[in-house]
Amino acid sequence: MSEPAVLLVTSIGAPAGGVTPVLAALEASSLRVRAIDVGRAGARIEGALDKMLQLLAGEVAERRLLSELKLHPPDVMIAFDPATTAALGVVRDEGTHAAPVIAIVAELHPDVTWGATDADRYLTIDDEAAVELSEHGVAGERIIPVGPIAEWAFVDAAGSDRDSIRKQYRIDSAHPVVVVDVDGFGYERSSQIALQLSLVAKRATYLFDAGGDAEAASALRRQVPTLDIRAKLFGRTRDACRFWRCADIVVARPTPRSVARAMVLGAQMVAFVPEGRDGEQLAKDIESRGLGLTAASTLLLSSALEPLFGRSPSSQGRAGKDGAANVADVAWVVAEQRQAVLDERRTAARASTRARVEAAASAAEAAAQYSAAAGGLEDLSGDSGPAPEPPDETEIAELRAEVRARLAQVTKTVKESREAADKWSKRHTLARRRGDDIAAREAERQADAERARMHASLAEMSQLQGELDRLGEASSSARAGRSRTRTGSSSGSSSSSSGRARGATQPRGGRASAGGSSSVDDLLEQMKRSSSASGSTGGGSRRRSSAEPSTVDDELAALKRKMAARKKRR
Repeated sequence: MSEPAVLLVTSIGAPAGGVTPVLAALEASSLRVRAIDVGRAGARIEGALDKMLQLLAGEVAERRLLSELKLHPPDVMIAFDPATTAALGVVRDEGTHAAPVIAIVAELHPDVTWGATDADRYLTIDDEAAVELSEHGVAGERIIPVGPIAEWAFVDAAGSDRDSIRKQYRIDSAHPVVVVDVDGFGYERSSQIALQLSLVAKRATYLFDAGGDAEAASALRRQVPTLDIRAKLFGRTRDACRFWRCADIVVARPTPRSVARAMVLGAQMVAFVPEGRDGEQLAKDIESRGLGLTAASTLLLSSALEPLFGRSPSSQGRAGKDGAANVADVAWVVAEQRQAVLDERRTAARASTRARVEAAASAAEAAAQYSAAAGGLEDLSGDSGPAPEPPDETEIAELRAEVRARLAQVTKTVKESREAADKWSKRHTLARRRGDDIAAREAERQADAERARMHASLAEMSQLQGELDRLGEASSSARAGRSRTRTGSSSGSSSSSSGRARGATQPRGGRASAGGSSSVDDLLEQMKRSSSASGSTGGGSRRRSSAEPSTVDDELAALKRKMAARKKRR
């Protein structure tokens, strides 16, 4: 197989510092990568205006992605945020070339919106994030923890011995080493940071990373020598990752990049002056995971730093794990098994839909049978429970729409497989003519695979058509069950009303028995009145056989003789 093609989709919602390491790892693995950015389509929604803008951007992004898949069909697609992942899921199901979707969840605390996406694989930074993602509704078998995603230089440095690097750069190992990232803090804030660190100066050695901030570097050069602090200063240099490797504790703004660096190096972290809602949430996640503490302001830096001295970091077990390289490995495997991964998700979805169709059809049949006319002998003994309710028409309509959509997809798959099989057959023939046996065998294998896919899709089409027929019967049975239930209820209420009316007109002059019911004479009198009434409205006398009593008086006399005979026997 040639190198798989990867479509890497970024957006404004992609985590800072996570895209570049993944892109570099994919290219280092000889994968053919195309990267596009969909802008606001992946933004976090905060208000009504943001939601409207995202919907518009999402529509544009989906059209762009569909065009990209048509021109450059990939073997696997990768996204970094929930909105973009959801868009890729739609494109995968609607496009002419389906490719699995890999979602990179580079968050300590995955957002609940991940549960509304439909990726084929979810890659998390650790097991705790995987558990939280499954609690949001993502199937556990699709989640793979890959480790923190940091730059390769820091991953490589994590494999070096900490004490050896300290010895090389003459860094005191008798005390904990603290790397303080002051890049972007400027002159005044950097001076305040140095002043706060002097309060615990005797307990640590400080390495200040000023990055490209010349003002911060100038403030530290002027301030630190007057505070009697064991400290060194560095900026943007190739050895910066090795200096970070010396750290037991990292003091930095809480960002995905700084957190990934601390985790991959196995260092504790002080989330220093978090900015914005994302920064504050990340600081809370750092504390909840036991990765470090938070210093909300410069004045709280020393009090947040001191408890970490002598405490081993909980991220030590993740040190040295290259999450970006693991992402590339997963992309290779998913791309090679593209069709199997797609079929896995479709099989699970089909099983769920099939179970719902069967449940709805069975409920409709049970409801219709409960209200149908009696046929053969039925056992009515025991408690049968309440009458079964027919399924809702809306539910049946939704299921039919779902099955029809799947039928349309399978029909498209049959067409694509047939065309692909013909294409590979032609390649097989051409390779045979050229005498290229290897290419001919590969083309024949691909043609057989496409034919097998076509036949499997044809079998599924037959099943889907059967489910549609079953849902049609279920809809008819449900309507019939509801109609009979309403008819039975109305006739039952009419019978009870007429019974109450007869009870109201019944004469109250008769004697009551000990059980509260009418006496025998009263019952006989009622029979006589009803027979007389029927005789008067029957349209003339009817001929009776000689074995039957001719009048009501004869019936009364016979009944009295029978009762008298019983009394004598007693």
